[in-house]
Amino acid sequence: MSGYTVLKVAETVFAIRCSYRPFRSWLEEKYGSYCSGDEPHLRLNLELEVRGDGKLANSLSVTGAELNPVTGEVDFSMRSGKPADFFGVMLQVCLRCAFIARRPPDLLLHSSGVVHGGQAYLFTGDSGSGKSTVCKLLSPDPSFTILHDEVNAVGRTEKGFSAWSTPLRGELGLTASRGGSLGAVFFLKQDRENFTVGLSSRKAAELLCYSLIPPLRVAGGKLSPEQGPSLEQLLALAGAVPCYELHFRKEPGFWDSVKNSVEKETSTGQMEVKNLWPITVR
Repeated sequence: MSGYTVLKVAETVFAIRCSYRPFRSWLEEKYGSYCSGDEPHLRLNLELEVRGDGKLANSLSVTGAELNPVTGEVDFSMRSGKPADFFGVMLQVCLRCAFIARRPPDLLLHSSGVVHGGQAYLFTGDSGSGKSTVCKLLSPDPSFTILHDEVNAVGRTEKGFSAWSTPLRGELGLTASRGGSLGAVFFLKQDRENFTVGLSSRKAAELLCYSLIPPLRVAGGKLSPEQGPSLEQLLALAGAVPCYELHFRKEPGFWDSVKNSVEKETSTGQMEVKNLWPITVR
């Protein structure tokens, strides 16, 4: 696709055309492993205006993204005096637009993630709960592959839900595309002991809502229309993937609790907590 940079994150394939060549070069050089030859689900046309205005030197002005009814593409523009300082923000805007537009949508979750034994595991929770700590504790062990320490993507394939890394900024500075079949999601609670507590699908869905990027927004008692499909996908995730509350100490030994939960799940073939109440979206 001439003039476009095509990226694949999770199952979402999107193309970015930017009037500012240095941004495209940055994308292709830093995140080459995300570049794809697949046909994109969405094309984003970004007009970047570089201005010498002192007021814009340390800021980025973004107009609302609009769907072009003729081409089916998303058009939006940005202005900045130092655009290179905001390349990460520009990429995140493009990624969010692409994820929300795809049907069914992939999900961006504020989480850390690892792959072990061919399975992906996500760790989420409040700020300071230990998401990055989990990656730092496990990274010295070569049997673990770190997905991302800040934002991971989740989507559904023919074999079930999978988790992938994202090309967004994290503390560890990871830039490679990685993924794996999602084995479980753990909600972190720092504690003096390591143990897990199984969660019902309803409770897991409630907690996952706090991890979703962008957050769910409700106006007048109704969810914004463009976020409805994302919520449905999130509820399906909570019902299909085992979820646990993980109490852990900041030491590598916490993985034994994860391993025990996973092995028990595999041996029984069902979640430890059985009260999986049905949830519907109207």
